[in-house]
Amino acid sequence: MTFVVKHNHGWMVQWSGVVAIACVACQPTTAQALTFQIESAAEIFARGSLGQAHASSIVETANGLVATWYAGPTEGNSNVEIYVSRNLGSGWSTPVSVATGIQPSGPRVATWNPVLFYTAPNELRLFYKVGANTSIWYGEERTSNNNGVTWSAPVRTSSLVTSNTSGIDYIGPDKNKPVRLSNGDILSPSATVVGGWKVHFGRSSDNGQTWQVGNFINSPAGSGPDVIQPTLLQHSDGRLQALMRDQNRQNIMQSWSSDNGLTWSAVTPTSLPNNSSGIDAATLKDGSFLLVYNPVTSGRSPLTVAHSVDGLNWQNVLSLENTPGREFSYPAVIQASNGLVHITYTYSNPTLRETIKHVVISVVPEPSSVALVLLAVGSTFLCRFRISTTNDSSSRRKGIPSMPKSHLQELG
Repeated sequence: MTFVVKHNHGWMVQWSGVVAIACVACQPTTAQALTFQIESAAEIFARGSLGQAHASSIVETANGLVATWYAGPTEGNSNVEIYVSRNLGSGWSTPVSVATGIQPSGPRVATWNPVLFYTAPNELRLFYKVGANTSIWYGEERTSNNNGVTWSAPVRTSSLVTSNTSGIDYIGPDKNKPVRLSNGDILSPSATVVGGWKVHFGRSSDNGQTWQVGNFINSPAGSGPDVIQPTLLQHSDGRLQALMRDQNRQNIMQSWSSDNGLTWSAVTPTSLPNNSSGIDAATLKDGSFLLVYNPVTSGRSPLTVAHSVDGLNWQNVLSLENTPGREFSYPAVIQASNGLVHITYTYSNPTLRETIKHVVISVVPEPSSVALVLLAVGSTFLCRFRISTTNDSSSRRKGIPSMPKSHLQELG
């Protein structure tokens, strides 16, 4: 189709292809491809300075980042404590112990698997577990109103539960962060190892002041697989997808919900391998997903970042660590408000979980096919641009005047 800009004084500018450009730009497109690049990597504290460190979590605050993990002589030791470090832009602060397993009466016990989440704009919640082992642990939580500088006294999580159809003491999130749903509710992924590995979810409609706990979505005693430590993805069509650790060391497992987590589909395997170690995932701002996991069925190396636009088909996009015989495990991942992705994970030598490592990743959209077509067609347009005079002027003009008035004419 050709168009002409016709001047009142008798000349015109004619070109082709403009409609083609507009039509291309209006066509629906698939999700834009992204590229991922490691921008920085740092160890949060000196290797071995806290004994063995494991199971980190990270959150963005109004003025930086806060990370947490547990550390002590060995996993399950009664001297294992929950530590916190803050990063205001110039590096990580000296870790501070914020929770122990000291009991009001009875022996001191271990602490486990801390999780950070803002339950309200100025209310940072620290969830963690207390107990001699994972079959008898219980959940506690503390609150900070100053972005992790100071913390409240502990509250037992089960004391905030107003309904529980699972029949098991609710411990809060067992490894991974909760999500806030489109209706404002908080959905907290949880599990138990009592009677087999079983997953359920806590829900709060009042910013974590109370919790309602649903039944288990799998039945290991029956035909359901043994799974724990779910991580939640939020799809643009409103569906939720839970990805879970598999006790059988075969595949990352999944379940889906179409009603904001009230009911869940049967637990089925994904195409991704799992070594029966923790994973974590995040929904990115463009609606696609990142997953951090060990892409093996044995060992805890390598540690890899995968990307998906639909939660079903995944592509490994970055290798964080890849040293055989070492442990790089239990990742936590978030995307900050500036678009950068932050990942923390356990960094080990062959025998010691030495430190927690923090990696920052940039997410950059690749040039879209639409932009490339526009560039190509635009170049053609410039090549075909021509100026011609018409014979309908009463007097022939010399040169090309300015264009105070014009008409857009479609020629065909």
